[in-house]
Amino acid sequence: MAIPPPGRFDAQRLREARVALGLSQVQLAQRVGEDTLSAAIDRTPKRGSKRRKAGVLADVCAALAVGDSNKAKTILQEGYPFVPVEKIARRYSERQLMKLFIRDGFIDRYTGNRLVNPGVLRLLHVVLEDAFPADPNWKVSGTHPAFWELFPTVDHLVPVSRGGPDDESNWVTASMLRNQAKNQWTLDELGWELHPPGASAEWDGLSRWLVDYLAANPTALADAAEPHRGYVRRWFVATKAALEEADVEPVERNSTEASAAE
Repeated sequence: MAIPPPGRFDAQRLREARVALGLSQVQLAQRVGEDTLSAAIDRTPKRGSKRRKAGVLADVCAALAVGDSNKAKTILQEGYPFVPVEKIARRYSERQLMKLFIRDGFIDRYTGNRLVNPGVLRLLHVVLEDAFPADPNWKVSGTHPAFWELFPTVDHLVPVSRGGPDDESNWVTASMLRNQAKNQWTLDELGWELHPPGASAEWDGLSRWLVDYLAANPTALADAAEPHRGYVRRWFVATKAALEEADVEPVERNSTEASAAE
């Protein structure tokens, strides 16, 4: 990659530098000045270039094999540098989450699989107890796998730590399992694709069932232990409000689904 004249940078190369370094425009400007930006672009391998990354580590090992640890460090720092990524914890209300989940049709946007309302999952634990275990601290040994495979979460398409905005334009619905797997990576880096949103009229994550079941069984939570009781109630309130706001009609099951449920 040719080095451009000082003070001038091609927009495409600037974008590539941001992606390669995992930085926002502001962070990139803070990290490297204009006189060194082009060099940073040239020496930083693209994250998707698996062969080049492995080659960098092969060169590092070759330098170590002849006892030159300083050269090994230089090769690593120039060819495959470590860029600290800060994980930023964020909290969203049940109503914010329900609005997103309904927008996406309770679909995992990374797999296309259907997901289930968190209140439904916890209510199933309350009703079915040990047949559908749920540990309040998410211990794997005491929690049904549905709480990872079918539990919807909000994920940032472009990680906030990588410059992505924390707003609805960058939010997607993802299962707990996929959210944890994606972590601070981009879809290109993982080789994933973004699936289109579903339609809440076809699948609402059993949200309507949650509202109808608790309306028909008002004492269902009477003997439930905390924090399960409060958790289900919060999701019930948020779900009912979200369905009314979105004017989501009850999901009509086809004959095959109805027969299977009977």
